[in-house]
Amino acid sequence: QDDSSEDDEDEIERYDKAKLVISNEESVLKEWKKWSINYPTLDVLAGSLLDITASSCTSQRIFSAAGRILEERRQNLVHAKEEEEEEEVKETFAFYFHTKSHSNFTMPLKKEKHQHDSTDVIKSQITPLNNSTNTILPTNENLLLENSYRHLTSTNKTNFSNDSAIGLDHLSLIRGHKNDLDVLNNRFSNYVNALQKKSKENNDLQKKVDIEKQKHKYLATKDNHELDTQMNELRTEIDESAVLTEHFIIKHDRALKELALLKDKIRTEEDNSYVKRRPLLEKEYQQTSVQLQELKRSCEDLEKIAQASKNQMNLMNDLYKKLEDELHDLTLNNIRLQNNLRTIEEQILFKKATYETEKAELGNEQAKQKQFYTDELGKAIEDIKYDFQILLKHNKALLENSYADRMEQAKTQLLAYETTKQQQQPLAA
Repeated sequence: QDDSSEDDEDEIERYDKAKLVISNEESVLKEWKKWSINYPTLDVLAGSLLDITASSCTSQRIFSAAGRILEERRQNLVHAKEEEEEEEVKETFAFYFHTKSHSNFTMPLKKEKHQHDSTDVIKSQITPLNNSTNTILPTNENLLLENSYRHLTSTNKTNFSNDSAIGLDHLSLIRGHKNDLDVLNNRFSNYVNALQKKSKENNDLQKKVDIEKQKHKYLATKDNHELDTQMNELRTEIDESAVLTEHFIIKHDRALKELALLKDKIRTEEDNSYVKRRPLLEKEYQQTSVQLQELKRSCEDLEKIAQASKNQMNLMNDLYKKLEDELHDLTLNNIRLQNNLRTIEEQILFKKATYETEKAELGNEQAKQKQFYTDELGKAIEDIKYDFQILLKHNKALLENSYADRMEQAKTQLLAYETTKQQQQPLAA
C-alpha cells in the first residue's frame, strides 16, 4: 500500500514538473514521446494516437485530450487518496487472513503491481481511437480513475508458492513492455517523418502558388500597360482629328469669304474683263466646293475611325474581364485538385497502416499459405512441363510430315519445270 501511494505521488510530481505544452507540431510529438516512455499506463493510448495521420488541428485536439486525461487522473488521485488507502488496508488485511494458512506467502513486487494497475486503468479509462483524419471518439471526462490492484487480488489468485516462477513472469512482463515501447517509438518516428514530409510538400505547394500569383500579376500589369498605350494612341488620333476638323472649318470659312469677295468684285466690275474672268471664278468656285466636300468626307471618315476605336476598346475591356474570370476559375480548380491530392495521400497512408497491421497479425497464416502455395506452384510447374513435352513431341511429328509433303511437292514442281524447259528448247531451235 505504501509503495503504490509513493508511485502515485511520484507520478503526480513528474506530471506537475513537465506538463504538455502545445506550441507546434514537433514539440507536441516530442512531449508525447517522452510521456509515453515515462508513463506505462499510456501505452495503449499512445498506440492508438500514433495510427492517426491527420492535420495539425486534429493532432492538437487528440494530444489535448490526452493531457486532459492525465490532469483528470492527477486530480482523482489527489482527492481519492485517503479513501483508497482505507479500502486497500481493509482488503490487504482480508487477503492476509485468507492466505494465512499458506507457508510460502510473499507480497507482490512493486513494479509488477504497477504494471497490473496500469493495464487495468487503461482498460477502464481509455476508449480506442479510430484511424480517422477528421473525427475522434468522445472520451468520458468524468471517469473515476481507480487503483485496480484490489480487483486483481480478489479475482486473479496469484501462485505465491514459487519465487522463481514469479521472477520469470516479472521478467517476461518487463520484456513485453520494452518490446511494446520499442514498437511505439518506431511507429512514432514514422509518424514524425510522415508529418515532416507532408509539411515539406505543403511548403513546396505554397511556393508554387506564390510563383503562379507573381506570373499572373506580371501578365495583368503587362496587359494594363498595353491597354494604356493603345488608349493614349487613340486619344492622340482623336486630338489630331479634332485639330484637322478645326483647320478645315477655318479654311472653309476663308473660302466662303473669298467667294463673297469675288462675288462683290464680279458685281462691281463693269469691264469687259468681267466676261473673261467669270469662267475662271466659276472654276475656282467649283474647285472650292469640291475641296469642301472632300473635307466633309474626310471628317466623316475620321469620326467613323474614332467610333470604331471606341468599339474596339470596349471589346478589349470585355475580353480582359473574361480573362480575369477564367483565371479565377483556374485558381479554384487548382485548389480543388490540391485538396483531392491531399485526401488521396491521406487515404494511401491509412491503407498502408491497415496493411501493416494486418500483415503483422497474419504473419503465421501467411507463412503457412506461402508454403502451401509454393508446393502447389511446384506441382503445377511440373504438370505444365509434362504437357509442354507432349505438345512438343506432337508438333515435331506434324512438322516432319508437313516438311516431307512440301519436299515431295517441290520435287514434282522441279521435274515439271525441267520437262517444260526441255520441250521449249527444240521449238526455239
